[in-house]
Amino acid sequence: MIIVAVGYEVSSDVLNNFLLEHDMLSNMGLPLYRKFLIHLESEMSTMVHLVNLDDELESTTTRCTYLCSHVQCNNRMHDCEDILAVVVPNAFTRIQEIIQTEGVLRRVVASNGIVYSYDSNGQLRV
Repeated sequence: MIIVAVGYEVSSDVLNNFLLEHDMLSNMGLPLYRKFLIHLESEMSTMVHLVNLDDELESTTTRCTYLCSHVQCNNRMHDCEDILAVVVPNAFTRIQEIIQTEGVLRRVVASNGIVYSYDSNGQLRV
């Protein structure tokens, strides 16, 4: 499956610290992404997806985490112009005030990853 994601990269350390500080870890120390995403959406009044993408280079795999305003998951070819044309809601840029992100808004395509997305009732979107 191909994943197209438009959003900001966040380091695993920053994400884990945020989850710890805001009581968003389970009793076993696992992240409560549903609670995290519902919290972000209520703060920003816009949709947020958490996407873990695997960057595979030769014999190593690096996991990159993004907080995204737009995600597509399918097996079709993607036109770069369409990806560049995706409009990001102004409210989404507030994410940088809530959690420290790395760099500028990114538009990435990956062949392997996991998408977490929940509506305000905690139901899966993807």
